[in-house]
Amino acid sequence: MGASRKRFPRPHNTNLFQVADNSTHPIPLTNDGAISKTINIEGTTLFVAYNAECMAQGPDGSYVSITILIDGVAAAPDSGNGSAFCSPAGAGSHTYTMVVRNGVAQNVVGGKHTFQVIGTGVNTTSWQLRNMMLSVIGF
Repeated sequence: MGASRKRFPRPHNTNLFQVADNSTHPIPLTNDGAISKTINIEGTTLFVAYNAECMAQGPDGSYVSITILIDGVAAAPDSGNGSAFCSPAGAGSHTYTMVVRNGVAQNVVGGKHTFQVIGTGVNTTSWQLRNMMLSVIGF
């Protein structure tokens, strides 16, 4: 018999989040603008998935990077700003792509944990996210 798993409430945000700089920004996880979500966790291993429609604009080689934080620590794999969540689809393009960023945390103590998603534009002129959802499964 396999390990039991438990899904936790999924924060979601259908609003448009847009940025016109290359700074790091906390991403709103809910329609009311909350940038973190605290969930009471059961299990010692967490699988976290953040999905969103993403659109980036900028020169060749620019992209948006996403990091999932659990209690302020990046979920593995932590690629920093070295991993593209989405990138421009061509000059002047306004094409959205549905993308997923996965993360894992092991040896987690049961109880309340806070989740955040951080986005950074890398050489972008602007970027947008919409129809976002964070899913957490504990094993």
